[in-house]
Amino acid sequence: MDDLADCREVFAYFDSKGDERISVQQVGDVLRALGQNPTEAEIHRCVGSFDKEARLSFEDFVPIFQSVSKNREKHTVEEFVEGLSHFDKEGNGMINVAELRHLLTTLGERLSDEDVDQLLAGHNDSHGNVNISDFVRAVMNSEMAEPGEKDAELSTGGPDTFSKEAMAIMSLLGECGVEEFDPRVVSMLMDVQYAVTSKILQVSSGLSRHADKQKIDSEDVQTAADMLGVLSSNAPDREKILQMANDKNQQPLPQIRHNYGLKLPNDRFCQLQQNFVYKADDNSQQMETQQVAHTPRIIEPPQSSVLRPEQVQNMLKRRAPDDDFDS
Repeated sequence: MDDLADCREVFAYFDSKGDERISVQQVGDVLRALGQNPTEAEIHRCVGSFDKEARLSFEDFVPIFQSVSKNREKHTVEEFVEGLSHFDKEGNGMINVAELRHLLTTLGERLSDEDVDQLLAGHNDSHGNVNISDFVRAVMNSEMAEPGEKDAELSTGGPDTFSKEAMAIMSLLGECGVEEFDPRVVSMLMDVQYAVTSKILQVSSGLSRHADKQKIDSEDVQTAADMLGVLSSNAPDREKILQMANDKNQQPLPQIRHNYGLKLPNDRFCQLQQNFVYKADDNSQQMETQQVAHTPRIIEPPQSSVLRPEQVQNMLKRRAPDDDFDS
């Protein structure tokens, strides 16, 4: 199936209304489904002539796809050079031939030793190093490729020595400040990526079936990721919270006018303190006096005695003297 047929098939999949069109917002998704990796700026540039509410026909989409594909071919060499540069420990544009051989035989579509020997022939110097830029350009323009499928691979994106997933992981390692790492780390991270994606798809499929949907959608994937705790929390970033707090603290508090508002009393008028005392009735008080006079032992008052508050003061209903408040 040629590129145009593949393009039409994927385009039809995103046609949710059955009018053989897609929305402007879906252009990026369709391009990525076709194996492209355009930036948001590139997408905006391609659809800039269309209205935001417009729906594009397949004839409108084909030139966009072709333009993005050509741009991808231009950047392929630079992307491969950048990916291999993460293994340039000396920073001189060279990579050890043994390390390069290990990468070619363990990552992506793993090459055989014979294929690696052909790729490396004539590229290693007397010190056992390979110039990264020269090697990538030689592979991209290699005349060793036989006609047919392998030649097509070389002309559109280079041999599958490094899959797009491996390149993305190596780029991510660089963004995280990891300059030196064992090549096996990339392979392990790819395995983790595959395992996590498979688990998310299993849960998403179950959610979709439970809801009697014909296909899984973004909500199913998001819910599955949340259930598995894969994606980051929706809580704001710590730096963002600190910035918000700093901005809020820069705002002055409102001025309180004289004799307006509630003053804070000192500890003597704290609401946590008891502001009343209990006094027993006359019979209970007389019995207690007799007990103290004749015997030191303690006798509990009759159960019928009633305790009542002698004086209850509601501190919120009276104003304390000014000198009782803390300044």
